Amino acid sequence: MGDADPEVRSTRRARAERSREMAGIYSVMVSVMILIVVQFLFLMVALEDFLAGGRSALPGAAVGSGACFAASCWLIRYVSTRRAS
Repeated sequence: MGDADPEVRSTRRARAERSREMAGIYSVMVSVMILIVVQFLFLMVALEDFLAGGRSALPGAAVGSGACFAASCWLIRYVSTRRAS
């Protein structure tokens, strides 16, 4: 009915683009939340090992936690640079 009107087309196109952008942002948010949970698990493993008197899990937990932090920073940077352009 209103498909021939260019203004209606541009509005639909803008809504579709906004919907795609929001889907990307939501997926990044879920990924960051998962990485935070994994990082918390690394902390728990490291603390459990430390309190048990061992220190064998500390380097691995530190590397894993650092990787989670780096991945979270990259994902947030990816979203912020994508929205800016």
